[in-house]
Amino acid sequence: MKFEKTGPILLQNNGLNYMNNEITEKKIDAQASIEEQEQIILTMEKGLQESLKEKTETCENLEQRLIENKQMNEQMIEDLKKEHGLMIEKLEKSYSEKEQDMQKTFEELKSEFSGIQEKIKNYEEQNSRQVKVIKNLKENIEKQKKEIKDKEKKLEKALLADEKLVSKISDLNKEVKEKTEAISEKQDKIEELKKTISDLDNDFEKLNVEYQNIKEQKTGLIQGKENIISIMNNMLDNVKIRVLICTPTIHDIEQIELQNLNKKVNVRIATFIDLKLEKHKDILDTFSGFPNITFRNFDKQDRWGLEHDREEIILASHSKKVLPMGMMSNDPNHIEFFSPLLSEAWVSGKPL
Repeated sequence: MKFEKTGPILLQNNGLNYMNNEITEKKIDAQASIEEQEQIILTMEKGLQESLKEKTETCENLEQRLIENKQMNEQMIEDLKKEHGLMIEKLEKSYSEKEQDMQKTFEELKSEFSGIQEKIKNYEEQNSRQVKVIKNLKENIEKQKKEIKDKEKKLEKALLADEKLVSKISDLNKEVKEKTEAISEKQDKIEELKKTISDLDNDFEKLNVEYQNIKEQKTGLIQGKENIISIMNNMLDNVKIRVLICTPTIHDIEQIELQNLNKKVNVRIATFIDLKLEKHKDILDTFSGFPNITFRNFDKQDRWGLEHDREEIILASHSKKVLPMGMMSNDPNHIEFFSPLLSEAWVSGKPL
């Protein structure tokens, strides 16, 4: 039991000793730190004192300089005042002199201006007189211009009349020349027409002779619409029982003398008929009283022909560009050979 009480006390004493030692060490460290801080403070204080001393010396120097500058400035001001006074005196003197000069100049200018005014007045009077003279001159010039224009107009009218006369004479000469040339051309044409008429007369004589020969011979060539129609009408006089006729259009039928045929004769006609045309319809109506006559519409319009009773035939081509030309014959072989061309027109024609 005694041992148990001694243990804690010993531990407590050891702890106190440890704490005392630690406190002592801290005191020593603190003392050393304080001494170190004091040393630093002393060093800083010394530096501050030296810096303050330097600043003080600098301020004293600046103050001395300011005093010196002030004295110098005061001296300069005094000098400037003296110089300024002299300059003012000079300026006042110069101004007075210039004022006198300006007054003198003004008087001179005033006198000169008075002379100029007098000159201007004289000039205005002279100018007024010149204006009147110029005005009179202008009026005379305008009057002369007007007279010149009037004369120019009269001259232009005279020239225009002369030009018209010359132009008219030229036109008359041209017209006379043209008429002379036209007369000459017409005379040439008259000579040509005379020659043409003479040639036609000769041709007509030849055709007439040929026609007479054909009429007598009953076989031969034929030419011309009139000859063809004439021969066809002559053939109609010989028709006995039947006849087949072909013409380019129904207009041509009007020249064929069908009314003279016996009403017992069977007449067949192949030709171009346009029922839209009143003229064609009128021609058809003229044959309405002839039951022996039959029409068919053959629109080729390319042939003339007539064949009757296997005794005679005429066949010719038709063209708008050249004269119709063909043949006529009473030879049986010719009739047999050429009849199909007429029969073709009838067979291919359309009944009405």
